[in-house]
Amino acid sequence: MKVRYVTLDVFTETRFGGNPLAVVLDADDLETTQMQAIAAEFGYSESTFVCRPKSADNTAHVRIFTPMKEVPFAGHPNVGTAVALILEKGDTLGEQLLFEEGIGLVPIVVDRRNGGPIRATLSPPEVPTINGPANPEQVVAAGGLALSDLKTGRHVPTTVSLGLRFTFAEVQSKETLGRIEANPARFVGDLGIETSDGLYFYTSWGTEEDLHVQSRLFAPEHGIVEDPATGSAAAALAGLHAHLAGEDLAARITIDQGVEMRRPSRIDVQVWKSGGTTNRIDVGGCAIPVMSGMIEL
Repeated sequence: MKVRYVTLDVFTETRFGGNPLAVVLDADDLETTQMQAIAAEFGYSESTFVCRPKSADNTAHVRIFTPMKEVPFAGHPNVGTAVALILEKGDTLGEQLLFEEGIGLVPIVVDRRNGGPIRATLSPPEVPTINGPANPEQVVAAGGLALSDLKTGRHVPTTVSLGLRFTFAEVQSKETLGRIEANPARFVGDLGIETSDGLYFYTSWGTEEDLHVQSRLFAPEHGIVEDPATGSAAAALAGLHAHLAGEDLAARITIDQGVEMRRPSRIDVQVWKSGGTTNRIDVGGCAIPVMSGMIEL
């Protein structure tokens, strides 16, 4: 049996930047074990498998795998898969797609940008849940930092869930980000990564309504030493930002990730909150096709 695949670089307008993604097309006949083996073979932070939708009202049923396990939701797989399907099917698809995933139905709006790089914007079907504080000593130990490297004026290290659970820690500067040396053994032994899917260090500047962020994310238990761009974590960070704001908020967050890996990524996020409730989060970016081929099974 042979199945087709394409790869894309996601959250970038430049080939060989951003976060690479493998999209396996027409994957209905694959077993779960085969999907997991293919994802491990690619070795990307995620690979997606496009199947026929369970409902004719939806665009596709999309399964997402890290090199180690299947996950219910992720950001750059949605953006990249949407762009891959637009490139594959062209005008037969409209500008609004709807993917069936473990987390639920994920709506995606596609912007073809008049012949330039295609942009896709997703809206998670649920808002993030603020789980509570993490142990600062364990967090800095996992990142090879000291407590003085943390910036705790807005929040202490905090775990937030959106399909996956991320622990967020703000640090003092870009220089601090550059000094991080993740210790996988500390993730498992001290941080208890079994209750958190990744550790997200970031620094920020700007205003509450127009925030700029540079970040790094580590998820060794998923087989991801460091991730160049993490859309689900970007959405979770937006949820944390809204949680810390006042009763009402309309904010734009621009996130640069992957800089230290020499795979710079740009993630554009918007979040709305009214009457103390976060109403909506959008996560968007571009994706560029890189490779295509066949997998023999």
